[in-house]
Amino acid sequence: MRTLSAFGSVDMLVNNAAVNPAMGNVLESDLGAIRKTFDANVVAFVSLNQARA
Repeated sequence: MRTLSAFGSVDMLVNNAAVNPAMGNVLESDLGAIRKTFDANVVAFVSLNQARA
């Protein structure tokens, strides 16, 4: 909201963050690592785009 107050609008949004803390077979990966990956790669992307809308 501070950005909108200062600049009036957001003209472009670059979602350029991703993590992959667990290399290897997903079925053998730690569930915490899977959650971290999902949160950074999916939830953050959706949250930023919803905030922009």
